[in-house]
Amino acid sequence: MTISSDLKGIDTLDTLGFSTEVTLFLRSLLEQRVAVDQQKPLVIFDCDQTLIQGDLGEVLLRYLWLNGMIKEVGVIEKQAIIEVFQEQSNVVLKTFAFALEDSVRYFGYLWDLYIYICQEKIEYGYLFAASCITHFTTDEQKNICLKVFQDHIRTQTAFENLKSSYQGIKDLTAIAQMGVFELQAYSDLLFNEKKELWSAIQPYQSQKKLVSILQSLGFEVGIISSSTQGMVDLMAQYFQVDQAHTIAVAFDQQNPIYPIPINNDKITACLHYFKRLPILMVGDSSYDLPLMEKSRYGLLIDYQKEKVRNKAIALNAFLQDYQSLEV
Repeated sequence: MTISSDLKGIDTLDTLGFSTEVTLFLRSLLEQRVAVDQQKPLVIFDCDQTLIQGDLGEVLLRYLWLNGMIKEVGVIEKQAIIEVFQEQSNVVLKTFAFALEDSVRYFGYLWDLYIYICQEKIEYGYLFAASCITHFTTDEQKNICLKVFQDHIRTQTAFENLKSSYQGIKDLTAIAQMGVFELQAYSDLLFNEKKELWSAIQPYQSQKKLVSILQSLGFEVGIISSSTQGMVDLMAQYFQVDQAHTIAVAFDQQNPIYPIPINNDKITACLHYFKRLPILMVGDSSYDLPLMEKSRYGLLIDYQKEKVRNKAIALNAFLQDYQSLEV
C-alpha cells in the first residue's frame, strides 16, 4: 500500500509538550509508518482524560442532575442498582426515584450513589452513568454535550451552573440503608461547605495536533471509549476523527444491549470493528492497559496513579505527564 511520504509535521513534535522520551518515540514511529498486512497502521485513543482533560461523561451527568433533566429511573439504572445492592436494592431504588423528583436538591445523594456503585463494581458504574445519559437520544446528547463543552472551552473553568455546595457522605455504605426520610435530613446538611466537584473540561491541543500529524502521514486513528456514543461523536468531530472510527456505549432505554468497552472488551471491540490491533494505544487508566498490552506500543497519559503507572511500566509503555500537555 502507499503511505504518504510527506514528513511535514514531524518537526513540530518538539512543540507539543510531550517529554523528550515520548517525543523521540513518536518521531521514530512517524518516520517508520509501518503498514501491517497492507493496511494503514492503526492508532487508538481513549477519550476522557486522554484526548481531553477531565471526564466529560461525569460532567454531563452532573449537568443533567443539577438542571433537573432526568425525572425517572430507567430500566438499565434499575438493573445496575439491583446487581450492586442485591437484597437492599428495593430501598435504594425507592430513594433514588424520590431524589430524581428534585435532583437539584438531592444532587449530593445522587452523586454519592454513583460513586458507591463505581467503587463496588466499576462496570456497573459505567453502565449506570451511561444509562442516565441515554435517557436522551444520540443527537440530544450531542447538543447538550456541545453546550457543556463550549462553555468549558470559553471559560477554561467549570461553568457556574455546575457549582454545588457539597460535602459528601463520609461512609458511603450508608447509601444502601438511606431511605427517603434519611435522604431529606441528609440533604439539608449539604449546604454547610462549598466545594467544586469537577475539573474544567479542556481538550488537549497536544493530542489534537498529534492526531492531525498521524492522519497526514497515513495512520488510521480511532477512539474507543466507555462514554456514550453522542459524547464520543462530538469529541471525534472536534479532533477531526472519522465518526465511523469511534467505538462507544451505544444503547438506549428501549434497547438495553450494552457492551461496555473496558478492559478486555476493548480488545474485542477493536478486533471486531477495525479487524486488527493497533500499533499504538494511548490511554490513561487501568481499563486501557489490556489493549495497550496487545498493541505494539503503549502510551499512558500519567495522572500520578501509582498502580496504573507501575502496570504500564511493566508493559514497557511510555509515560507522559498530563500536566505537560498543551490545553
